[in-house]
Amino acid sequence: MSYASRPDLVALCKTSRLLNDLATVLLYRKINIYSLDAVEGFVSTMETYPNRSRHIRALRIAKYDLQFSAAFVTQLNSTISQFCYLESLELLSERAHPELLRDAHFPNLSTLRYHAHPHISAFLNRHPTITCLGLEREIILEPLDPIHLPNLRVYSGPNSFIPSLMLNNKSLEITHILWYPDDLDVETALTALGRIASSGHYLVSKSDNIDEAAFLGSMAITVPDCFLVRFRRVFTLSGRIFTERALEIAQHLNKFTMLTRLEFLNFDDDGHRQVELDLQIVKSWGEACKTLVEVQLHGQCWKRMEKEWSYS
Repeated sequence: MSYASRPDLVALCKTSRLLNDLATVLLYRKINIYSLDAVEGFVSTMETYPNRSRHIRALRIAKYDLQFSAAFVTQLNSTISQFCYLESLELLSERAHPELLRDAHFPNLSTLRYHAHPHISAFLNRHPTITCLGLEREIILEPLDPIHLPNLRVYSGPNSFIPSLMLNNKSLEITHILWYPDDLDVETALTALGRIASSGHYLVSKSDNIDEAAFLGSMAITVPDCFLVRFRRVFTLSGRIFTERALEIAQHLNKFTMLTRLEFLNFDDDGHRQVELDLQIVKSWGEACKTLVEVQLHGQCWKRMEKEWSYS
């Protein structure tokens, strides 16, 4: 029954009381909503059958053009706050609703995706169980109160949020940094990341405006024991890396102690391969960083096998 589709589960609910009880648990365990009508219908159902809230473990409302009235936000907040067994919460809309979740508490919450806003610190500090945190923002935020998340393992969100994160030790394993054009303070973010990042860290930088060479220079100082660094564009494509810039990158790579994979994605492929030039670049990077075994460059994946580089 756990593999049944949602329509099949709905049908089972109508067959007998026993099957209704079993199917209801599965039907409400994970809720995904993608329209305003569906949100309103869901809230109405929860108000009519409040006992079903105990079955919900994951709730995802993902529609960026949803426009909620103030009255409905209050209603939605009241509904969500009843989900005492909630483990995963994703509220992804076009703008933040600071009043939503203001007083909510979910003892088992491990995953949260939400809009960052000035009042979010209090909510997060009530949830030290969070292991995966994803945030977005509309405007630059003033420095937030310290946020204590001792179990955090994965963070995806604005660079400006990282200095507020307080972990008991260097336990953050994966970071996806979202750089906004109005805030490109690399030094502050990476210095803070170095305080909480685990050895063998995975870092993904998402930006159209970051200088990759300068970024690697800062990271070599603050997080030299990372395992993977990936550069991903958001709206544009990246250009070709030529010899001079490649040499600058190589000078920073020799400071990394565990770097295994280096990736430059979203390449603007003009169809003109320069394999020999790329090979020389990859070789120079491999010489600078002895632990490096895989490079994504100009649309090709280069791998080092027995000291030789080849691409696919």
